[in-house]
Amino acid sequence: MRPDRVDYRENPRRLFRATGALVLLGTVALLPACGSGDGDGSPEDPRPTAVSVLTLEVQEVELERHWTGRMEPLRTLSVQAPQEGRVAHVVARDGDQVHSGEVLLQLEGPDLQARRSVLEERRIQLVEELARWRRLGEAGAAGPGEVAAANLRLLEVQEEAAALDATVETYVIRSPVSGQVYGSTVSPGSNVGAGQILLGVDDESSMGVRLVVAASETEFLERLDRLILRDDRGNELSVDRIAFASDLHPSFVRADLYLHENGARGRRGVTVTYLASEQLLLVPWTAVASDGDRNWVARVADGDPPTVERVAVELGRAHPDGIEVLGGLVPGDRVIRYEPRSHPEGRQIDPREGDATSPPESSTEESPPSTGMASTGEGAER
Repeated sequence: MRPDRVDYRENPRRLFRATGALVLLGTVALLPACGSGDGDGSPEDPRPTAVSVLTLEVQEVELERHWTGRMEPLRTLSVQAPQEGRVAHVVARDGDQVHSGEVLLQLEGPDLQARRSVLEERRIQLVEELARWRRLGEAGAAGPGEVAAANLRLLEVQEEAAALDATVETYVIRSPVSGQVYGSTVSPGSNVGAGQILLGVDDESSMGVRLVVAASETEFLERLDRLILRDDRGNELSVDRIAFASDLHPSFVRADLYLHENGARGRRGVTVTYLASEQLLLVPWTAVASDGDRNWVARVADGDPPTVERVAVELGRAHPDGIEVLGGLVPGDRVIRYEPRSHPEGRQIDPREGDATSPPESSTEESPPSTGMASTGEGAER
């Protein structure tokens, strides 16, 4: 016999009791699947986390930097007209190699040649006049006073001519140094004013290479014994000294490398190479994390078991094998190779040397931290 159907609409209290019983049964049924640990019901693994670590040690690193410049005289002299005049002769032209004191060009002053011609005619007349007075004196027709007066007049004209010749010499323009002529602005017949620049002469004793480099690169260029210079013809050049000027930009400097006087001439391209080996403490960039201006690594703190210790580090130059460590770590320290952010301070770990464990495939790699080095595009390291 079927039981009578209960109408819950007529008895709400019975409806409430039946619904509560169903919820209780569902909760009891789910309890076996809600154990602690992972979703598969297994308990949490109490063992320390296995991580890949690296023991830091000093490494020999080959440093190589390259810059390109141009060989040229680092000092040039401008030749000016000493006074007003007209160009009479041009002896040296652009590209000519001249020696110190060699004539470059000659000027003529206003009415200079006319005055000299008048003095020359007067000198010839006085020479003839003196000869006549001497003949008269020998014949007894003139006394010693007339001969002496004629001789004095000749000496006065000769002194005036000599002074004029000295003035003419000032119109002869000579090279102040040995070098190459460039930038001539005059030709025969040109009128020039006092102080006008006529041409320039490169000082061959100041041949060198001019570079513009990042301020951080000066430490390499100061090591003259580590620099190798070759021009675009394959000739090796040697550096005598170097001078820096920081008037270009706060982050860049001009470097003038003066060459030894070895006959190097002309303007041509030069490659400057810095080559050296250094003993450096390096850390992989994958082991470094950055928080603003602070760089840090996850170092292994000794213990049983070992734990994670976050340590601030001071970094130097970047190299292909890692980043130079300037402070915060010492040889023999062990650091976690990958994803230092994934390991909080104090976590118990199982450090494994080398690549015993690999970084998760889905992880986001840290960007290389800032090393404080300016990038110029000129330097390169091997």
